[in-house]
Amino acid sequence: CCVSIGAVTTMVIIVSLWEKFQTNPTITGLDTDFHNWDLAFPAVTLCQSVPSSKENIQNYIKRHFANASNAEELTNSLRQLTLLSADSMVNFKSIANKGYISNTTSIKQLIFQLITPCQKIFERCQFKTAYYDCCEGFFPIFTENGVCYTFNSRHYERKVPWSNEELPPLNLRKILETD
Repeated sequence: CCVSIGAVTTMVIIVSLWEKFQTNPTITGLDTDFHNWDLAFPAVTLCQSVPSSKENIQNYIKRHFANASNAEELTNSLRQLTLLSADSMVNFKSIANKGYISNTTSIKQLIFQLITPCQKIFERCQFKTAYYDCCEGFFPIFTENGVCYTFNSRHYERKVPWSNEELPPLNLRKILETD
């Protein structure tokens, strides 16, 4: 029923436009005042399924818990912690209660020590036919999936432990296309 009504309505519109074109053959079109050269490229956030670095976790355990009897349990707990979900927060509390992590430990700083750094994730990046250093365009961000890397987003971590400098302010990339 609805398809029939839609088909009839479409035919009425087509016939009326055809009759109008036969009497006054001027082509009219919509001209919007939308300036797409000032349109920001959408933010892109990339997340690894497992953001932790096995090497970083092992180094952390060697530095802080060289004599840990249950290194495998600690490794799994730290790997889960990098996912930064509600479940991993419970996990963080349980490993803190076991004495593996002190109450003064910054969870954010700890996670940054355990994740895979940008240089080991991205190989080559290109935006609008220009190649650039991926780590100058993708910045770390905490999400419900753990630590991810984001491009062209206003929300990212300005201070990361692997750099003494604060990350630069957002340089919003535009689409810059013209009609």
